[in-house]
Amino acid sequence: MSLATPAPASAIASRSFRFYLGAIVLGTLAIQMQNVAIAWQVFRLTKDEGANAALALGAIGLAEVIPFVSAVLFAGHVADTNNRRRIAIGALVAMMALGLFLFLPEHLTERWAQLTVIYGVIILGGLARSFLTTARQAIIAEILPRDLIPSGVRWRNTLFELACVLGPGLAGLMVWLGEKNGLSHPENVPYTAMTICFAGSLGLTIALRTTQTLQTRTPEPIFVSLRQGIDFMLSQRIMLGAFTMDLFAVLLGGAVALLPIFADMLGVGAFGFGMLRAASSVGAVLMSLYLIIRPPLNYAGRSLYGSFAVFGLSTIGFALSITLASALGLSLHEGPTR
Repeated sequence: MSLATPAPASAIASRSFRFYLGAIVLGTLAIQMQNVAIAWQVFRLTKDEGANAALALGAIGLAEVIPFVSAVLFAGHVADTNNRRRIAIGALVAMMALGLFLFLPEHLTERWAQLTVIYGVIILGGLARSFLTTARQAIIAEILPRDLIPSGVRWRNTLFELACVLGPGLAGLMVWLGEKNGLSHPENVPYTAMTICFAGSLGLTIALRTTQTLQTRTPEPIFVSLRQGIDFMLSQRIMLGAFTMDLFAVLLGGAVALLPIFADMLGVGAFGFGMLRAASSVGAVLMSLYLIIRPPLNYAGRSLYGSFAVFGLSTIGFALSITLASALGLSLHEGPTR
């Protein structure tokens, strides 16, 4: 780890922090484009089977979430006791390499083989993303001095949401253009852009230099560390309750996985699917900007319950939508409650 250097006047004045933001934006664009292209490809391969299309799309979320959640505590322990920049580099290399396998279904004739490759990439990608997420979130403390970290986190979160807006829309547009040009596998267009973005994110992460010297600690046995983390969460009843509500409301109540079916029912195709996928992130960006200029909430508990109520009503309204405009509007209302 490099020696400490004079502190920058602001977070964005730090060259390493700008590299860090660039890596996050490009990496998020890559992940979002991959998610949209995979969902549309799975829907295209299974839509002739009726109910199986919904099952196949729902399985995408499970294939990513289960390995991610299973590994995230272990990944956090690894990030606490090892070089976080190297962990992020390794995770990005793995995700970029896995992304190359998404070009393989074009050369396979059996649908089961195509889906096997896709789900295999999703599962292994979920594992890699758990390491990338934990390392990338923690490394900011090695880039900025402590007094600039809150500002840096706001920059990071806002640009992350902006990338979540741009990624799905761009991927949907690319798939639509591929279909218009008669490509048999139009998803390869966003897969190509995804690979370029992963490479850019990897390059910026390699170029990133940490400037803050953190106090090192003797690594604890992994199971001791994991137990301490679990005990801490269980002891924080308010935090545990909020996380549990968020888990059931957003993970189990959201309709994101089925958006390709809604896009097909509305007759808006891949580009409309990308717009629907991006709409909630637009709402999240607007809320992030609002919270930056607004004082902290005085009634956080009431706001939390209100957010869940708005999310639930918006989801129900979305399910009843019969036009793209109404679906986009209701998806936009879901974003601020995330």
